Amino acid sequence: QVIVTKPSEVIQFTVTLRNSGAYPVAITGCEAGCSCTTPVGLPVTLAENSEYNLSFKLKAGDIEGSTIDQEIRIYTMPPIPNLVANVVSKVETSSAAASALE
Repeated sequence: QVIVTKPSEVIQFTVTLRNSGAYPVAITGCEAGCSCTTPVGLPVTLAENSEYNLSFKLKAGDIEGSTIDQEIRIYTMPPIPNLVANVVSKVETSSAAASALE
C-alpha cells in the first residue's frame, strides 16, 4: 500500500517478477487499469530462476481520503494466465501519513 500526501500525485513503484520455472519467460507488456502500457525496459526475457524489477508510474486519487486499488496484468510469452499485481494507494494529509509511519 502506498500512502499519498498530495491528491493526484504521480506514484512510482516497483514490482519484482520472479521466474522460478525451468524455462525462460519473455515479459512483453502490461495492462494497468484500462490501458495497455509497455514500461521502459520491456520486452525482457527472464531466465530460469531469476528476478526482474518492473517500475510503473500511476496517478493517485484526487480526493483526500480516497483509496485506489489498481490491478496490473503482466503479459508473457509463453502466456502465463492470471499474472497480476495489485497496488493500493490512499490519499491522506501529510500529518496523518507521518503518524502512520511511526
